[in-house]
Amino acid sequence: PVMYPMTPATKRVVTLVDIPQKQNIEFSIGNTLALNYADTEFPAFVFGMSVLALYGGFTGRLMSTVREMEGLTYSIYGQVEGVSKSESGFWRIATFFNPQKAALGLKATLREIEKIQKTGITDSELHRFKAILHTRSMLIEDSILKKVSEAHGRMIRGLTEEEHVAFKLRIANVTKAEVNSVLRKYLDPTKLIISGAGPVKDVTKELMSLRIS
Repeated sequence: PVMYPMTPATKRVVTLVDIPQKQNIEFSIGNTLALNYADTEFPAFVFGMSVLALYGGFTGRLMSTVREMEGLTYSIYGQVEGVSKSESGFWRIATFFNPQKAALGLKATLREIEKIQKTGITDSELHRFKAILHTRSMLIEDSILKKVSEAHGRMIRGLTEEEHVAFKLRIANVTKAEVNSVLRKYLDPTKLIISGAGPVKDVTKELMSLRIS
């Protein structure tokens, strides 16, 4: 695959595209990540992203707060993307907000990113998400389609089956201190790339002001 140079954001950057015929504004929030599968810090970062925004269900912090508690969106998930055995990639949060709630939604999302970056995860989250990720891994073994998808993803990332198993074991053994340390280092809420597309015309000024911490 073609690899593109990764340029990290050094400040908060907001880019908006007006698509007036859309009902909601779709957002992508994140930054580049100077880690790959060979880095010792990578499993802890993947675990921390799971606590923040695990895809599927309502267990991640963003779903339990921005959606469940505050009712600002229907879906808000995040993950690490584009990372292989030798190449770094990026992390991002994907969500959408009604234009009238877009500023509140973004502020709530940034609040949760800042909170987990500064105070880290809890002991309860460490144990709970280890159990969740273990269960998800076990469920893959019961589905041929999921096994094929996992093998395809492993191949794209340049990992052998042994390396993939070893990586999952490293995630299972991360400590709270390791997770909190890597989140403080790589999840900087003041250095984000925020992209929004949808009916932004009436809220552009308000959204652009969010580039200031």
